[in-house]
Amino acid sequence: MYLSKRVIIFLALIVFVVTISVAFGVIWMINHPDPSTVDSDGDGVMDDTDVFPNDPYEQNDTDKDGVGDNEDKFPFDPAASQDSDDDGYPDRWNPGKTQSDSTSQPPLELDDFPYDPSEWKDSDGDGIGDNTDVFPNDASESRDDDQDGIGNNADHNPFVDLSFTFSLDSITLKKHVDILPWAQVYFKIRLNGEEYRNLNNNGSYFYIFKNRPKQLEKSFFFDIPDLGPKKYTDIEILVYDHDLLRNDAEIDVNQDSELTSIQLRINHETNSVIPSSAVIGVDASVGYSINLAEEIEPPDDSIEKKYRWQFNGSFHTITFDIPFHKYEWAVQSTVNRSPQNRGSKFMADFVTVDDSVIISLSEQLSNLAQSHGYNSSETVNFVMSFVQQNVHYWDDSESKDQKEYWRYPIETLVDEQGDCEDTSVLFAALIENMNNYESVLLFYIINDETGHLASGVSGITIGGYSVTYEGESYYYCETTSAGFSAGDKPNDIPDEPEKIIPI
Repeated sequence: MYLSKRVIIFLALIVFVVTISVAFGVIWMINHPDPSTVDSDGDGVMDDTDVFPNDPYEQNDTDKDGVGDNEDKFPFDPAASQDSDDDGYPDRWNPGKTQSDSTSQPPLELDDFPYDPSEWKDSDGDGIGDNTDVFPNDASESRDDDQDGIGNNADHNPFVDLSFTFSLDSITLKKHVDILPWAQVYFKIRLNGEEYRNLNNNGSYFYIFKNRPKQLEKSFFFDIPDLGPKKYTDIEILVYDHDLLRNDAEIDVNQDSELTSIQLRINHETNSVIPSSAVIGVDASVGYSINLAEEIEPPDDSIEKKYRWQFNGSFHTITFDIPFHKYEWAVQSTVNRSPQNRGSKFMADFVTVDDSVIISLSEQLSNLAQSHGYNSSETVNFVMSFVQQNVHYWDDSESKDQKEYWRYPIETLVDEQGDCEDTSVLFAALIENMNNYESVLLFYIINDETGHLASGVSGITIGGYSVTYEGESYYYCETTSAGFSAGDKPNDIPDEPEKIIPI
């Protein structure tokens, strides 16, 4: 059969088109394999059912908040996903969410102490959690160490419930006080200038003979007010001889020519007795004792740290208490200590900006800088010098016997040692709490085996090296050793960071 030239060309075109289509189909199938047969991240879940096909740590997102169920501390509630201290209260709301979006019953409440598993609420806003605060609704008080119902700040002596027991032991008459060979004695006690009580022989008098000591065994207890303007309790002991025909005569029990009574003073702040006269008097001597309430030992629940450093030719010192339970939590945290292997978010989580310890220390540093009149760039270098000189460089393999171990800032402050990520994280947390500054973490790859972390700070205008992030210049801050100022980058650090990590 004879085919025309046109038919042959037409058939050739059809073959060509089919061939091209098949080829493109094969190429498309190679580049777009069936997701039910592919596991891109190698986590054992095929791409067609893996919500995070490129993340081997995640597969599902039940509440559809963008955070995988394995990482999401609230996988069934879209309002929040992070709970650093695992106490059931979220650190923050997810972007664009509030408590009204919480699907939990009752709705989730934010954690006022995201890095302290023993606390979550601060009703009076004094920085002390309600579980620890003895006065959770009084911002001026938080502790009552002597358990007397008066807060430590207002208490004359916070380590003792002020009181005393006065014991009248004996009296010895040195001479006759009237025509009788004996004296009919009773005692008056005045406290702070006012009559408090009489001490007598069960409603009668003590019959006392000259030079014959009389045992009395009388006592009373007095609870000193722990609140108020008076810082002393004055005790006056007066001795009288009863007389049927005349007014009762006072017996001189003080050898001071201007005094006839025994006068004592209890200092509330020192919990001590101050005698102002001798107990040997002109007419008689009195034996007595005063037992003060015992002081309690101040609770050893904090770690006292003293930091010293030099800046601009001046030496500076800060003494600072760090709650032991917060340090204990940080050390015992099961968080992944190699967050650089998991991404920027996990690295930024170590910068505990909201930690009350960091907030307090940052405030002290800021106030100290202001007292010296430092400008914005000097303040940044001042905080850098604090970190550089108080944290000794110590490689993780030596200090923790681990290849990598990121410390929380509170650990670095207590240990006073760490490497580049520890000092950078601490510095970033401190500077973030100061007005007018923002910080980022700068992650560099030095070689296949070595990475380096530094901080970047915006809010200052200086010379030197900086990186640009979201239109802002962040000046490089090297925190591992003294001598570097903001903008100084060591020569062995690459010009471009591998990652810029926002806080």
